[in-house]
Amino acid sequence: PWIVFELAARMPDVEFVVVGKAHFAGEGAWAPSAVPPNLRMTGHVEGAEKARLLGSAWLAVNTSVHEAVAFSFFEALAYRTPMVAAVE
Repeated sequence: PWIVFELAARMPDVEFVVVGKAHFAGEGAWAPSAVPPNLRMTGHVEGAEKARLLGSAWLAVNTSVHEAVAFSFFEALAYRTPMVAAVE
C-alpha cells in the first residue's frame, strides 16, 4: 500500500481513502511511517459505505500481490470505477 501514500504525498489536492486492512501484521509487515493529511484509512468497510466509496471514487488502486485476479477489480468494475494495479 506504500504506493498510495506516495501518490497522496505528491497530489496534496486530491483526497485518498485506503479501504481494507493489511494482509498480515507483526514482524516484517508494512506499516506507514507518516500518513499524508489528504489520506484517510478506513479499515474494513462493507455494504452501503463500501458502495458509497466505490461509487464516488474516480480511480481505484489495487496493491494486492496475493491474488491472481483481485476481487476488488470486480467491485470497481461494478461501479464503473477505473482501476490501477501495481505489482512490485
